[in-house]
Amino acid sequence: MKRDARIALEKCKELHIASEHPDEQILEHTKELIGELEAQGFHGTTPDDEAEDAQEGEAGEWVDEDGSDIEMS
Repeated sequence: MKRDARIALEKCKELHIASEHPDEQILEHTKELIGELEAQGFHGTTPDDEAEDAQEGEAGEWVDEDGSDIEMS
């Protein structure tokens, strides 16, 4: 769960910077939260993490716990 939070915070930081949002306090707080997660050992994703996620299932494809595809209607 903390790994997911770290990923979400990184995305927030990227979007804040890309949009050139004027509220710098949001960006600073996001950086603080990322720092706290790093201090607990939760670092950003690496290419190895992304490769591992890709092996678990194709991008955008939901798979049930038993490995079968889930029908989405």
